[in-house]
Amino acid sequence: MSWGDYGFPDPTMLSNYSPAMAIYLAHKERYEMQSGGTYSQYPPEIFKEIGTTHYPFREIYTQNYINHLIDISQHPTDILWSATDMVKAIEDRDIYDIGEVIPTSNDAYKLIMGADWPVKLAQQAYLNMNLLKIGAVPNAYRLMGNGSSSGKSSPEEAYNAAVSNFHPNTNTFMEFETTIRKSSIYDDQWSCNITRPIIIEPTYVRAERTPEVMQGLPSYFYANPRATSIFDAHGTGIIYNAGKYSRITLPYNSPTPAMPDAFSSGIYGPFSAYFVVDGIPAVDFSSIFEFYDNVDEIPTP
Repeated sequence: MSWGDYGFPDPTMLSNYSPAMAIYLAHKERYEMQSGGTYSQYPPEIFKEIGTTHYPFREIYTQNYINHLIDISQHPTDILWSATDMVKAIEDRDIYDIGEVIPTSNDAYKLIMGADWPVKLAQQAYLNMNLLKIGAVPNAYRLMGNGSSSGKSSPEEAYNAAVSNFHPNTNTFMEFETTIRKSSIYDDQWSCNITRPIIIEPTYVRAERTPEVMQGLPSYFYANPRATSIFDAHGTGIIYNAGKYSRITLPYNSPTPAMPDAFSSGIYGPFSAYFVVDGIPAVDFSSIFEFYDNVDEIPTP
């Protein structure tokens, strides 16, 4: 089934039930795909009046979806849809010439006598649902690794030896560390410790979707790092600026440890850089949503 089976994008001549069911099903798949939970809303019933408190006549829905219209290169502090941003995006795509987003909560009763009230709400809910496509999934699988060396004659030799000893470990933190230091006892000996992610990929949460279908979906990690010493992005493109996000395309796969950006100068040590990566794994589910039309093709002002 799809939007077209229920009369969209213009369900004007249909009963309330048809567009209400389409919006219900669109909301259901967005909720379940993103959260892995079971949708608990009751579906609309045919031949039964849809009141102001019954789905789909509800407030703008944004929960746990990435605002893909944000320019991630500007490293925003917020990346999830807010109700304010969603209202603005709907107004920018006013293909129905409604003029404004109709209230859908306590004020909705004021419009109930309008003949086109339910149609307008349905059309705006259609835009709302189609703007939700990149879901923040609960978890990301991560495989970490580390390596170490000691007693080496130069910083570069110590680093290369740590890379040669690199192996997976069970560390649950997502972190990048490179520490190269001279021995406190022997002036001509160097040691190195490195920790890196090897694999980062989203954990797909809906068991009824086969792994083959889910595996090819575009996915991302919206990173918000915490640094405890000198920051070095290690080739990831992540920036360190408190509370601001960068984005890594997933899956991240680096069986050979990513080299610190600082080493491009040819100087290896002494050196210390460390940061832990917090963030949000997210998946673009739009290609497998049954109810999805690309309203991004409508230009914004």
